[in-house]
Amino acid sequence: MILQMNLLLIFLLPIPLYSLKVSGIKVHQVPLRQNDNDSPFCYAVSSALDVMGQRNSNSKPINFLASQVWPSARVAASALEAHMDPSWTVCEFGCGPALPSLVAARSGAKKVYATDLDSFALQLVDHASRVQNLEGIVRTKLIDITKPPNFGESDNSIPTADLYIFSDVFESPDVARGAAEASCAILQQVEHSRIWVFAQSDRASREDYLKAMKGFLDDSQLAWAPLEQYDSRRRLCLFDLDETMVSYG
Repeated sequence: MILQMNLLLIFLLPIPLYSLKVSGIKVHQVPLRQNDNDSPFCYAVSSALDVMGQRNSNSKPINFLASQVWPSARVAASALEAHMDPSWTVCEFGCGPALPSLVAARSGAKKVYATDLDSFALQLVDHASRVQNLEGIVRTKLIDITKPPNFGESDNSIPTADLYIFSDVFESPDVARGAAEASCAILQQVEHSRIWVFAQSDRASREDYLKAMKGFLDDSQLAWAPLEQYDSRRRLCLFDLDETMVSYG
């Protein structure tokens, strides 16, 4: 009787559904909408323990945080579904598993660049794009946004796009300032481009970004606003969000 009960408990316990391994690391599928079998999805690392001691192709430790899907990414992905022009080329900075990039590709974007400093995160993106037959649309690229921005053919150059996405990248003042410098360069050098920035209200470093952009644009009224106030006429949109209010479908 005890053996039967133990076997029953084994079958009743929730079992993680690891869809595959990437570079020997267990990952699982993360859909934009949990109750939609046709939802766009990305891959995320299943446990911090699985990347402990693991290194990227450039011998740097794999950043577990760069392998996770944050609430801002879900909001950005939903915004792309609702407001993206299918003729646009999209570039996402600090993409991690790149749920917004993959959603943009599934939504008909002409081309999508998913960029990050963590090469393992880009492996996750490459695999998810292949599985969803998006490899002809999604391209991955190593970019460090803390370095001076440039356009062209160099390793760290910013691709030309119609829409640039920053989703919860403000992990430090240096990154926030780098994102501001990249945004300024884009607004100056990429004609008709748009920038959408998504950040949780508790990200203190996002104010470093806001201060820099106010100075560049000479716009003291520039402020974070909810997605519901999206204005398609603005080249720079700063979206504020409360992670407790994010929908998981």
